Amino acid sequence: MIELRNVNKTYQAQSSHPLKALSNVNLKFASKGLVFIHGKSGSGKTSLLSIIGGLDNANSAKIFFDDIELKRFDDDRCARYRHHYIGFIFQAYHLIDKLNVFDNVALPLRLQGKKVQEDEVLNVLRQVEIEDLAKRKISELSGGQKQRVAIARALIKNPPILLADEPTGNLDSETSVAIFDLLKKFSEERCVIVVSHDTEYAHSYADRIIELKDGEVISDSGELIEDHAHYQLKNKKAKLPFDMMLSFGLGNLFHNKLRIFVSAVIVSFLVAILSSIYTAL
Repeated sequence: MIELRNVNKTYQAQSSHPLKALSNVNLKFASKGLVFIHGKSGSGKTSLLSIIGGLDNANSAKIFFDDIELKRFDDDRCARYRHHYIGFIFQAYHLIDKLNVFDNVALPLRLQGKKVQEDEVLNVLRQVEIEDLAKRKISELSGGQKQRVAIARALIKNPPILLADEPTGNLDSETSVAIFDLLKKFSEERCVIVVSHDTEYAHSYADRIIELKDGEVISDSGELIEDHAHYQLKNKKAKLPFDMMLSFGLGNLFHNKLRIFVSAVIVSFLVAILSSIYTAL
């Protein structure tokens, strides 16, 4: 389903020599299974995951999704690819505190312009075992519960690919096991790619382990399964509904009302001074 050919990625820092993150990486991923990308810090794991997810561009590469090439620097095509086919799960959750659990999970549907069906959202929450937390505020959740919300949000649009970057990095061992149990279950119907430095979980859960070192693939435990899934890249772009844009805008406005008040006082003071100078002239 996904094929990477000759992926190279270099980061240019202003005060140092170029840093090569990935070097001539060639990989194929099937439509199902749990794949761990493993390696020490700085091995290129997150850079590779970002390129697979269309969040970052390689310096040179050919990347194919179901035989459709995702051309480098084609932001429109990459955005549609992320929007319809990728579900992201992050170590830091990246939930919206202003929204409750239900609305965080429903957000991808709204971005797709779909009508939010309560049963559909609750069904996904039921799959990650937090249906009873639907109306709960994000600030009231534990780390494990937040990660379950993040998984539900990634699942709600039923993407063929889930990408998880250190999904248990902020969790204790017991909660980590529960999260990997969920990812293993969901990998029976889709491709789940996990970046992790934890070898224990990789060997316990992975169908395939890819190890990176200094940006290169040094081992790959899995054989590619014959893949018969086919998808057609959709054209619809993600768009935040107007009512949500207005709500977020007003929320930020009232949240920063002290700053706005101080700024208004300073501007008024400066205007008064400039007016006095102009009048004196």
